Amino acid sequence: MASKLNISHFNKLIDEYKFDVFFMEIEKDIPSAQQHTFNKLKGEFVDGNTGANFHQRLETFILSFTNYKRILNILIITCNKSQVEHSVSKLKEGCKVQKEKKSWLDFEQNEISSRYGNEMTDWKPYKEETIMELLDTFKRKFNVEIVYKFLAFRDENEARNYKWSINEQEENFVFIGDIWALHPIHDKHNTKVAKSFDNKKIGGCIIPVCEKLDFFIQNHIKNITRSLFDDILCRCFYHYFDCGEHEDIGYVYIDLEVPNKHSLFRKLHHILNFNPPCPKTDFQELIALFPQQPHISL
Repeated sequence: MASKLNISHFNKLIDEYKFDVFFMEIEKDIPSAQQHTFNKLKGEFVDGNTGANFHQRLETFILSFTNYKRILNILIITCNKSQVEHSVSKLKEGCKVQKEKKSWLDFEQNEISSRYGNEMTDWKPYKEETIMELLDTFKRKFNVEIVYKFLAFRDENEARNYKWSINEQEENFVFIGDIWALHPIHDKHNTKVAKSFDNKKIGGCIIPVCEKLDFFIQNHIKNITRSLFDDILCRCFYHYFDCGEHEDIGYVYIDLEVPNKHSLFRKLHHILNFNPPCPKTDFQELIALFPQQPHISL
């Protein structure tokens, strides 16, 4: 799979008549449904049989390639209301500063019930819409097929076994994590899975931090996410300055502070276009990694 899929780059190659480079670079990203058309165009070029409309036919091919039905396979880890309430009560107990205590109390009274419910599927990262409603909007807006799965682990062994089951397949997933499900005060099982998304092949790793939250609460959340993923981000930082390859590595798809739904959509769109799951992957095989429950497709 190509590390990034830059449509404007391919269009530029066509405009500059660099057809040999075009065919070489795009070949590994061709969906099976478009393989026949691609082989025909490439064959004409190799045989020297290109006609007067060859340039236009390539542009048409790129247009259909751009509009090809793409897939995002999304893993979601979050909490229910009682789990968040338990974590916040623990933090509130250990807080000695009155102003901070008030922030936790306000969050407990005014935010938890409006962002969480009895089920994980009730999670509203930005308060107005559930995560499923957000993904449904993204699906319609960008013509994307979305398969998503809510994850929950009862113990460390279950989390470790799941991590092994997706080993070498992280590039096909986008992970969206609620910080309260990753918070050390809640449990440490989920973190093991979240941190497996730490190599350059990943589809993406996103942590929503709502910009509407109290400033103190936002800072607490940001500090937790940074501490959890610090080793990953440090590797990204040093790799960039050592090699100058910031755009070619997957760490650019880790975003720990996505503030609103528009930023979430931009991030997902960026992942979809520049580091998409391989179109030839059999996603039914990936779904089969979750035998305990049927997959949910929007």
